[in-house]
Amino acid sequence: MPIDAVCPNCQANYRLADAMLGKHVRCKGCQEPFTVQAAEAAEVAEEFLKGKSLGELYDVVIVPALALAEEDTVSGRLEEGEQQFVFENARLLVEDIAPRAGEIIAGENGAKHRLNGKEHPHENSPPTDARVLALPAHGPADEIAAFMLTQLLEARGVRATSVSSGSLASERLEKAGGEKIEVVCVAAVVPDGFLHARYLCKRLRAQFPNLRIVAAMVMREQARDVRTRELLASANEVAGSLSEAAKQVQSLVPIPAEAAGQTAFSS
Repeated sequence: MPIDAVCPNCQANYRLADAMLGKHVRCKGCQEPFTVQAAEAAEVAEEFLKGKSLGELYDVVIVPALALAEEDTVSGRLEEGEQQFVFENARLLVEDIAPRAGEIIAGENGAKHRLNGKEHPHENSPPTDARVLALPAHGPADEIAAFMLTQLLEARGVRATSVSSGSLASERLEKAGGEKIEVVCVAAVVPDGFLHARYLCKRLRAQFPNLRIVAAMVMREQARDVRTRELLASANEVAGSLSEAAKQVQSLVPIPAEAAGQTAFSS
């Protein structure tokens, strides 16, 4: 979806692709460079979310933008610092919009975003009673995907937590061995993440034979389908989107009766 951006120097208005978030662009009017900010992306996200679901926002808007940022970095169209800016702002956007998703979907006026440079959402502490662990297959894009999955699961009444992509594979395996963890979901956004996802799934299956594993391969369909069979050798389920992964995980983790009521914005 397009982002409405404004040049801070001459106030010229532009409509840019959402993948331009965090990129430096040059105003055609005054020729001054400026950066496409997170607040502008938040407005686009909120407009998309009205009448839809949080899962749709993640799968249709945010995941493709993360994948494109990764691809642009590899091809040299996006510098490493710009990529980091994209990921940091995507994380802020996700943290900000998820708690207000129900209000936005319902079209309530009080659901105004807070990404204006004055107020930022605070990251909650990982739940100590989590039953599901979301593991990033490799890099920061996978980490954000894993974090988004935990939000979809929490909305479904399933306690979930995720870990940093900077942690070692051995540390992720140790976390998966926690006594309360019933399901582990490995998330990968770009095709390069497949090898890391397959490695993690194999290690998890070898170390925890009875563990239920879901592989969320939220990448382009043609890159995902040919590899599904390989992943099923280690994973119980393979999902092609975060929404599908949340449903699969929920089916593997029966939730208490008092938490069984699903929210409208979680699917």
